[in-house]
Amino acid sequence: MRHKDTADLVIGTIRLFHVPDIYPDDMKLMHWAYRTLRRTMGTMQMDLLTPPNVTNDLMKDGIQLDESYEKSYADVFVIKDWLSDPQDPSKLVDELSDILFPVAILPEQRQALIDIVLEGQPSTAWSTAWAQWEGAPDDEALRAVVESRLRNLLKFMLAMAENQVC
Repeated sequence: MRHKDTADLVIGTIRLFHVPDIYPDDMKLMHWAYRTLRRTMGTMQMDLLTPPNVTNDLMKDGIQLDESYEKSYADVFVIKDWLSDPQDPSKLVDELSDILFPVAILPEQRQALIDIVLEGQPSTAWSTAWAQWEGAPDDEALRAVVESRLRNLLKFMLAMAENQVC
């Protein structure tokens, strides 16, 4: 088993969540998006096919997992198409773990991920919030509740060591 390098993590996350600014409909805009991504990765010493310089040069830039200069966020709602029953927090975590992690997680880790989704509330609160959002997907308040929990869950999962293994 090998570990993902940082470029694998960035490119894999963009592919997984189909970040809208990276996939515009116009081919010229797509070219500029990929060019910007490549330059940004190069600035952070993640230029493709080029090893990083490790000769006492500290990296001053960081990866912004949830925002860009234009505040363009990845659409976390794409997961509803991947999952059988996203209303059930246990199934949500189990199925996302199967998708994101090539190795099994411990029961304690699974429970911690479920707790992130529930935010201290009973599992029925998540099921109700999801059902209400699905019933009224244009309601910004309902969307915000579900989106913030999904975004927190996915950020945590993408930062876990299990996601770093290929």
